[in-house]
Amino acid sequence: MSATVKAALRPEIDQRTADYVDAACAVVDTECVVRTDNCCSRINLLEQEIAKLKLSVAEAKAIAADKPDDRYALTKVKLIRMMKEMGYYDDG
Repeated sequence: MSATVKAALRPEIDQRTADYVDAACAVVDTECVVRTDNCCSRINLLEQEIAKLKLSVAEAKAIAADKPDDRYALTKVKLIRMMKEMGYYDDG
């Protein structure tokens, strides 16, 4: 409810109701500020974690670029052999 609507309707209600409305609005405003602060702090934590993960990915890419070793690469033949050994693949 906007402040102008609240001010226009205030003369038509008794004081107890007006006090209740004011208190309820204050509680809602306070809860909204707390929720906003919690969301902002969570967003900051997530941004920090994203930055750490980006750094880890960059480091992993740098290590992979330094050592182009394909001994452990999973080729189609190796994948089929591994699936046969594990029982997931049947020749026919």
